[in-house]
Order: sequence, then C-alpha cells, then structure tokens
Amino acid sequence: MANYKLDTVAFRRHVLNAPWMVEEMHHRGEMVKEAAEAIAPVYEEGPHPGRYKAGFELESGVDGGVKHDRAYAIVRNVAPEALFVEYGTEHNPAHHTLTIALEAARL
Repeated sequence: MANYKLDTVAFRRHVLNAPWMVEEMHHRGEMVKEAAEAIAPVYEEGPHPGRYKAGFELESGVDGGVKHDRAYAIVRNVAPEALFVEYGTEHNPAHHTLTIALEAARL
C-alpha cells in the first residue's frame, strides 16, 4: 500500500493561491455582487434613495481565509443602512439581500 503526504506549501501555491483560482473567486464574487444589485430594495421615500443598491463592493485577491492562505472574494455593502436592510429592525423587515444573492450565484 502506498503512502501519500500532502505538500501543503505546494498545494497552497499551485491550487489555493493559483492565478486561475484567484480569477475564479473574483468571477464568483462578481456573480454575487450582480445578483445582490439586481434584488436590492430601493426606498424611494427615504433621504438617500438608491444608496443601498449602489453600495455593493467586491474585493478579491490572495491571502484570504482564516489561515490567510487562499484566494478570496468578499462582497459587501458600504451603505450605512446595510446592516438594517439585510437583517431588518423592529419596524422594517429583513431583506437578506446578500444571503439570497449568494444562494442565487451558487454554481
């Protein structure tokens, strides 16, 4: 019976941080961002209509994850009201925009 020992340094370099993996993670992040923008609510009567919808950002690169050893993509919303739109408040329902977008973009 053969034994196999994973070379974690090589795996990190050739798979987790490989250029093709960075590109794939960026592509998946774009899909999530586009889906979130498509379903984001716009409160027309509010003081800043459309700010939440326009507040989605994508960051991608290498050295992500818990161990900082892999390609990553992060989609976030930088609008001040983003937390309240995503999770709701006592007087406003939760929209779960990013949660739904992540599911919609799942491959």
